Amino acid sequence: MVSVSIVIPTIRNLEFLKKWNELNLFESVDLIIIEDHIKKEIKIPKIRCRSLFHYSHQDIEREFKNKAWIFPYRTSAVRSYGFYKAWQNGADIIITMDDDCKPFSQDFVKNHIENLKLKVATNWSPTYPFRELSLMRGFPYEIRNKKQVVLSHGIWANIPDLDATTQLHLLEKSFPELPNILHVFPKGVYFPMSVMNLGFSREIVPLLYQLLMGEDKNGKAWGFDRFDDIWSGVITKKIIDHLKLAAVSGSPIVWHERASNVYNNLQKEAKGIEVNEIFWKLVDEVKLKKTTPIDCYIELLDKINWLKLEKYEKYFTTLKKATLIWLNLFK
Repeated sequence: MVSVSIVIPTIRNLEFLKKWNELNLFESVDLIIIEDHIKKEIKIPKIRCRSLFHYSHQDIEREFKNKAWIFPYRTSAVRSYGFYKAWQNGADIIITMDDDCKPFSQDFVKNHIENLKLKVATNWSPTYPFRELSLMRGFPYEIRNKKQVVLSHGIWANIPDLDATTQLHLLEKSFPELPNILHVFPKGVYFPMSVMNLGFSREIVPLLYQLLMGEDKNGKAWGFDRFDDIWSGVITKKIIDHLKLAAVSGSPIVWHERASNVYNNLQKEAKGIEVNEIFWKLVDEVKLKKTTPIDCYIELLDKINWLKLEKYEKYFTTLKKATLIWLNLFK
């Protein structure tokens, strides 16, 4: 039986979990709540699940002591701690979602599991975005079922995960529910990975470190915000491409109920927008040779041309240090 953990970071009321509970979505999974508060302040409603784990920064400090700083404050990037605990507990598959999403059906967990069992083709991309009809006439047989899917990127109905500038152009616009779709990301192609609805296999947990954003324990900003999952996604895609693994996007779809404050996001994203135009290119130009996720990540950190980001040298020096601490957890 596949062991599944669901990781949810939050600073809010968790009453939304009742909607998931009504569909019996948690009965066979471990539920891990990461509260972005120093101490536990949030009451968790009664949930039918295999096991329930509730953590706050106090737990992180107790476990990691002088290394606890790699899990930042006032940002959903704290969910990395949940990924680590899920891995530590032996999870085969980890699913993470935000606290303002609700399900369409009881197939949410099942869909992520099915995606992560898929083997997809190399070099060719499907023309039809439906699982059952992805191998149309002319799709070579020799290349089918060659790459194991290790990353399942779910999407959203109602409110998409937009940056602040785009959100301002689309104010008050909502988006309808989508049909059951699935798209395979071709090798060498990056995508804006959102951890609002994401599933991944145990073997790539080390790649999913959510980068230093938000603030440190004393309230000092790390320097960037709202690019933790985006830059993590660039790194993850680079490495799984090299290892001949695959990522898909589409179903399962969740209903995203609440957009974050667009004007706050404008301020948070401002500095990162400039770096985002450069960062993915620096990652892309690296030639990897190592053969394991952890070794590839270390090699990537060593080979990125950080000089092109020397304006932010302090941040990226600190980030590299944090990432190496994170990677050593899995050795």
